[in-house]
Amino acid sequence: KGYGGSLAKFMATQNAVPLLSEDWAAIDVFIQETLTRQDFNYIVVIDDKGVIRGSNNTEQINEKFALANATPLDSRDPGVKVQSYKIADGREVLDFAAPILFQNKQIGEVRLGIYQAPLTAVANLVLVLLGILTLVTTAAGAVGSFLLARRLQAPIRVMSNSLAELGKGRYDYRIGEKRSDEFGELYEAFDKAAEALEQRHEPPPPQAAA
Repeated sequence: KGYGGSLAKFMATQNAVPLLSEDWAAIDVFIQETLTRQDFNYIVVIDDKGVIRGSNNTEQINEKFALANATPLDSRDPGVKVQSYKIADGREVLDFAAPILFQNKQIGEVRLGIYQAPLTAVANLVLVLLGILTLVTTAAGAVGSFLLARRLQAPIRVMSNSLAELGKGRYDYRIGEKRSDEFGELYEAFDKAAEALEQRHEPPPPQAAA
């Protein structure tokens, strides 16, 4: 719905000046060029009296615009009205109505008919892609966490074993491993602490007899 509403509002902006100046040829050129690039059911430009001034169906020109058995739908944009109805071949069409404004005064309206099936297909594709993106992101996060845990496991084990040796009274135990990260600083701090404990608890060497 957001896609159709945005298109209808854009078309309304493009047709404000031609409608005000009654340049029906310019409106017709805009409609025909737009239809060559997009597969719409219809594009209709209506004046402030509800009379069709531009349409891909030339038989509608100067007629009143009306939709039979249309069902109003909720719109994300309060400035755009949305309806749904079925055409003769059974396909469902969404009708988007956007006001044509000039200096904040409504001078007409654009009615855009878009087949619902392609919009539904696009919406479903977006949901599928979002689901895939979520899975890939979750998997990447899980793999990253696993690799980080594996990377931290070895230095943590070294530190744990070193503390265990220190707890057994082996004050002469040193890690002696040089690293350029935070674990390197931790290893160096451990070795200094072990050295201080060794100096404090080891008996002083015997003094030579005089």
